[in-house]
Amino acid sequence: MSTFADQPIPKNLRQQMVERVSTMDEPSLLRLHELNLLAEKIRLRQEMSDQADAENAAGTWDNLTEVIRAYRMRHRAA
Repeated sequence: MSTFADQPIPKNLRQQMVERVSTMDEPSLLRLHELNLLAEKIRLRQEMSDQADAENAAGTWDNLTEVIRAYRMRHRAA
C-alpha cells in the first residue's frame, strides 16, 4: 500500500497547490479548508504536548498540588 509520503514532492509544490486551489469548486474548497483546520489543530496539539513534556522534564509542575491548594486558600469564597 502506498502513502502520500512515498510520493515524490515536486519542486514547484507551492505553485501547483495555488493553481489547484484557484480552480477548485466550492465544495472542494470548503473540504480543503476543513482539512487545513484539522491539520493546524493536530500541529498545535503536538506543539502544546511538546511544551508540556519540556515543562514537566524541567520540574515546572512538581509542586502543582501545593500551588493549587495555596491558590484555593487565597481565593476562598467569602
